[in-house]
Formats: sequence, C-alpha cells, structure tokens
Amino acid sequence: MKLSRRVIISVIVMALLVAGALFAQYRAMSPHPPIHITAEQVELMINAMPERQRAAYADPDFRRQRLTQLQEALILGAEARRLGYTSRPEIVYNMNLQRDLLLAAAYRKKHPEVSISDEELDAYFGEHPRAVDEFLRFNPRFAGRGGSFRQRLRRQLGETRILAARARQEGLDRDPGVALQLRYFPQDILREAFIRELQKHTWVSEAEINTFYRRHLEEFTEVHVRHILFSTRPSQDGHATPPDREAVRRRALEVLHRARAGEDFAALARQYSDDAGTREQGGDVGYLKHEQMTPQYEEVAFKLKPGEISDLVETPFGFYIIKVEDRRTMPLDRSLRGVIENRLRQRKLRRLICDIARRYPAVVDGARRMTECER
Repeated sequence: MKLSRRVIISVIVMALLVAGALFAQYRAMSPHPPIHITAEQVELMINAMPERQRAAYADPDFRRQRLTQLQEALILGAEARRLGYTSRPEIVYNMNLQRDLLLAAAYRKKHPEVSISDEELDAYFGEHPRAVDEFLRFNPRFAGRGGSFRQRLRRQLGETRILAARARQEGLDRDPGVALQLRYFPQDILREAFIRELQKHTWVSEAEINTFYRRHLEEFTEVHVRHILFSTRPSQDGHATPPDREAVRRRALEVLHRARAGEDFAALARQYSDDAGTREQGGDVGYLKHEQMTPQYEEVAFKLKPGEISDLVETPFGFYIIKVEDRRTMPLDRSLRGVIENRLRQRKLRRLICDIARRYPAVVDGARRMTECER
C-alpha cells in the first residue's frame, strides 16, 4: 500500500527532529576543548602578585588548595557560561570589579608609595555618583551596614577604580603574569555563583540521614576517658632540652603497674599527669569523638571497654595511660542531624562537580586532580 505524500513528509520531519535532538544532546555531552595552565604560567601569575600574597604560596598546602580552587573555577565557570551566567548583570559587574582589583594590586606593586588624595576621590565620584550604590545593588550582602562602612567602601572602591585605570594606561594589563590573572582569576566569580545555585537545589531527605546514621554507628560512638600524660616535650619554664624519653617511659610504666594493681586512677592522675588541663579533674577528659585525638590515642581509646586501662600509648606529646569510663552512641538529635545533612549535601555537591568536570577537562599544574567521586 502506498503512503500518502503528507504521511511521508511527516515521517521525514519527525526523523529530522529526532536527529537534531540527538545531535544537540551529543554536543551537550561531548568533551569540551581541554584547558591547561602550565607550571610556567602558574609561576607567572604568582610572581605578578603583591609580596604578601606571593609569600602565602610558599606554603605547599595553601598553594595546592588555591590551585585546585582555580582548576575548579575553570570547570564550573565553563558550565556557568554555557548556562548563560555571563548575561547576568551582577556577574558581569563583579567579574569586572575583580579585574580592577587585580590591576590595582599590580599598580601598587609597581608603585608601592602611591596614595590617592581626597580630591582625587571626590573627582572620581563626581563623575560616578552612583558607584557605591551600584556596588551594593550587585552585592546585597553588604547592604544595610552603618555609615562608617559606607565611607570605607567609598574609599576602597574609588581607589580601586582609579588605580586600575592608571594600570591600563601604563599597559600593566599586558604584563604576561597580570594578563593571565585577568583571564583566569575572575572565573572564581562564576564558580561561587554556580555553587550557590547548586546548593539551593541539593537537598537531603530524612530517610537519607537515618540510613547514613545506621550505617555509620561506629563513627558516632563516643568514649568517656581519663588519662595520665607523661610528657616528652620541653618544659615551659625556659629549658629547651626535652626530657630523656627512656626515663619518662620507665616512670610511666611504674604508674601503669600501680593503676592496674587497683590504685585510684584519678588520684594517680592528680599526682603524676603532665596534662595541666585535666590533672586537677583526675585526668577526666570527658566524652571524645573520632578525630578529636591523635591517631595513636584514638586507635587505643576506641578499642578499650569501660573500666579497662591501656598499655602505654606513645604519641608526639609523650606517653599516655588511658582509662575508658564509658562508651555510648551519640543520639540522632537535631544537632547530629544537621552534621549528617551537611556532610551528605557536600557529598552530593562534589558528585555534581565531578560529573561536570568530566565534560570540561581542565588541568592546573600543581592542583589536585579531579578523581572519581564517592558513590
């Protein structure tokens, strides 16, 4: 049987629509061109910073954290651009302000003695009378503060705009390190805006909280402990030489034998403990959760049963004798629910970021690599 012309045209149109939708989906899911900020470019950006900022990057942990944040900003910034964030007036304003802040810092670095007079500020605000109101409109979290804040904001904003203009006149925006800053650092504005949006749509149900609690009961266990510390650190009275570790250990063993022989643990703590914070309380530390102690201390404390006394526990602070008085599981009250909800919310957020990162490959040398997220 022959198909009518109208049916054939309808089939063709439908096929084209399906093909177009598949192509659009492919375009949306296909990897974007990779971004790679090399170690050389990282050094250029850091060297272009003011001395105080540059010095902070000497700390390896701080450096890795900041570079990882930059890498994340490139990834989330790319997704935010796709979703049209750069058409939002507040985003455009704050990205431009960020560039001016970078340029003003570069100008101050080159001209450390520069100062802006009241006359220059008055002249700037004579030409831009709504500048402070514009800042507050696009940054409402600062609105409603007192007059002294507004005066400080006026000076800081005016100085930033004036110095940024001077920096452009001197061509500082073409300096290789500054140019890289201007290109990449404002992406953090997009990152923050996008994360705020993700957080609004990331919610955790009561069932998820209850399930997490049941599956991690050990994590929410607390132990009530007493301890006696025999310090191996230098004393606080000006003597720099630490005590002889072996002598301290022998003294701790003697007290341990007395405690296990049945002497009052609290009395021994008052007499021998070097922990000034708990000595007068008979070594009573109270209830402790996981990750509130050194790893060596925690491993032993959570293995003891109520009434048991540990062997000597060697830590960077010295030798501990630990006694567990009680052991309990924290109740799933309002406070703990909030802790678990926040943890689950952050986990979901990280998963979303990891999923986005798979579509926007970005590498900053020295940053933590994006890995498979916890499922």
